Amino acid sequence: METLVFDVTGDLAHFRKFYSTTSPLTYDFMPRTSVCGLLGAIAGLSREDYPQSFSSNKAKIGVGIRNEVRKKVMGIKLLDADSSEASFRGTKKGGGRTPITYEFLVDPKYRIYFQHLENELFEEIVRRVKESRPYYTPCLGQANLLASIEFMGVFKPEVLPHTTVHAFDSILPKTGFDLHGVGQEVRMALAPMEMDFNRVVNRFDYVLYSPRKGKLNAKPDKTASFAKVGNDVVGFL
Repeated sequence: METLVFDVTGDLAHFRKFYSTTSPLTYDFMPRTSVCGLLGAIAGLSREDYPQSFSSNKAKIGVGIRNEVRKKVMGIKLLDADSSEASFRGTKKGGGRTPITYEFLVDPKYRIYFQHLENELFEEIVRRVKESRPYYTPCLGQANLLASIEFMGVFKPEVLPHTTVHAFDSILPKTGFDLHGVGQEVRMALAPMEMDFNRVVNRFDYVLYSPRKGKLNAKPDKTASFAKVGNDVVGFL
């Protein structure tokens, strides 16, 4: 299968951690489920359809962090979930607004690697990325955090041996990869991987990544899915 490679950038991003509540925290990277949503927006798939269209038995997805992770906490006000005019205008008793602090990623940039078994869907996404004509407006976690996409190319992946250590340019699932070497700054996070047709997460996995856009030296085992794509070595989620 060929691999589509494109970059996603924006001013701000927020990929909410599933365990954060009143003060939403963000992942340092773009989780697999968020990439599926982005691909669905590019292709014009509905919210109900895209989780199944990009399930792990159909699609392989890799994510690389291209800018060093930087965060900012900002206070914002949310409208109450009341459709009344008084709530909207802020004249409702209590103000009709809920102050809350949000954690945002600043100047994020991610490289997305994408393979799919269905050639028609794959070619449609390649065409739209190449022409910078997504069906829906792409965003970085929230509808108000707009994203830009840049086509990098379509590459035939090169098979690499499992018996040696490789310098990976992407985040890695913890399962199937053994880190090697000293001096690496590595973080680990439990992240959502797949959702069902009701948009309920049905698979989580721990991922390993470098917040300083550095490479991860790791040795894959026989269960790992990885390849060299262009000049990058990628572990698929």
